Amino acid sequence: MNLRVDEKLKKNAEKITKELGIPMSVAVTLFLKALVREKALPFLVSVDPKKKRDSGRAFYDDSEERDAAEENVIDQDAVKNAIDKL
Repeated sequence: MNLRVDEKLKKNAEKITKELGIPMSVAVTLFLKALVREKALPFLVSVDPKKKRDSGRAFYDDSEERDAAEENVIDQDAVKNAIDKL
């Protein structure tokens, strides 16, 4: 797969994936697997500014699940476990 991405965006994304301890290809694979699993983008896309603030909240069934997810810090092992579950 070849993608054209703004150079600044690419560098910023590479910095984050490096901090997470995963290569960019794994981040893209995670995105694509979530897209296929959910049959939707794995984040909210909206022109409504109110919905943009809660973009990650739309994928949780209840507030306890959402709150637990927001408290978690994802480390390299958590990423590997998530990939294995996909």
